[in-house]
Amino acid sequence: MKIEMRELRVEDAFDAARVHKAMMELDNWEFLLSNYVQDEEFSKYIDRVSSWKDEATVPEGKVSSTFLVAVIDGKIAGRLSIRHRLNEFLALVGGHLGYGVAPEFRGQGVATYMLKYGLEFMRERGEEKVFISCHSKNEASRRIIEKCGGEFAALVPHLYENGELFRTYWIPTSA
Repeated sequence: MKIEMRELRVEDAFDAARVHKAMMELDNWEFLLSNYVQDEEFSKYIDRVSSWKDEATVPEGKVSSTFLVAVIDGKIAGRLSIRHRLNEFLALVGGHLGYGVAPEFRGQGVATYMLKYGLEFMRERGEEKVFISCHSKNEASRRIIEKCGGEFAALVPHLYENGELFRTYWIPTSA
């Protein structure tokens, strides 16, 4: 299975909306970043998200980041959010890397591939380690993080999710 990591394209609009809907229904998790508006022209959304790679164009309260999708055989299989730095919230829960896999691609190594891709991306930016978290009940993500070298840091209550506990980790980028 060949996985292509790339930025969203205009022609991804239908597939991205399909994955977003499926993940909201199954996991209550937003595949498209929270600033996506259903009636918005997809190309404008892509341009806005792409502009966040530059610290000078990041909206207040956000950090510079790169948003990528994993594509297999022309279908979106997952997404990877790479936050170039941490703010107060991301340093508590969230971290440098966030990923999600479309339901039909789970259990096929997509999350592991994306996490390793994110670690390499951050290593190339000069980071020696990254911070990452997962919901304490998400055993699949816990196993992936630990398989990729994650060193458990703490259980932390999430401020916006009714105090649900998240497992936090540090991962060396050389792992």
